[in-house]
Amino acid sequence: MTLSIQDLNLKFSSKGKSQQLFNGLSLEINKSDFVCILGPSGCGKSSFLNIIAGFENNYEGKVLFNGEVINKPDISRAVVFQDYALFPWLNVIENVSFGLKKKIPNKGDRLLHAVRYLELVDLVNFAKSKVSELSGGMQQRVAIARALAVRPEILLLDEPLGALDEISRKNLQDELIKIWKEIRQTILFITHSVDEALLLANRIIVLNSNSEKVLDIEFNASYPRSLSSSECTQQRSAIKEALSFTQNKKQKIETSAFDPGI
Repeated sequence: MTLSIQDLNLKFSSKGKSQQLFNGLSLEINKSDFVCILGPSGCGKSSFLNIIAGFENNYEGKVLFNGEVINKPDISRAVVFQDYALFPWLNVIENVSFGLKKKIPNKGDRLLHAVRYLELVDLVNFAKSKVSELSGGMQQRVAIARALAVRPEILLLDEPLGALDEISRKNLQDELIKIWKEIRQTILFITHSVDEALLLANRIIVLNSNSEKVLDIEFNASYPRSLSSSECTQQRSAIKEALSFTQNKKQKIETSAFDPGI
């Protein structure tokens, strides 16, 4: 499996002005990669994920998955959102098995299949619980199990841990690493946290304020990782330098719009 992005551009209108994202962005993502994408707010990270998910097809360039153009959603590319997007009228196991109706017509078989993915996220004992009875971290684990249950080739996560408390976030980071190591799921993970990227990813991509790729590094330190290790310290410096450069560049551009002397 390969995800291939070639000369990507996305034009849109904001406050009556025409704007463009990505400026010819090109990259390849290979099978079993755990890729974290970092960048300042408004740089197009979520738009990039929406294109790969098939939610946004008004783009220029080529976005190919296994050699085929992406132009609509497909279960081979599952998405986990920050707000969980669970069905409140269904219990936990019904949420996890919901996307399997066509793939596994028999209800009993669907539920047995869903149990495996609840086991992956340690929620089997809550299979019959209402989602409203779960904490935020547990609801996000349900969302991850539901996405994995359809056996996608790539899992797309849009800041899935951003709204969680520190303890829940750390627990889910550990769960994601465990799942990735067990089934080698290809993961594309959007985050604002440099440390989160260092803990999770084997590849880190940094976009600047113009949605241009300014850093693309492989990071193959062993798991579990310590943020105080020399490997993490070295990569953190490189990432923060790239992010600082993009932020300073953005501020200079914004300031020059008001000060003709700059």
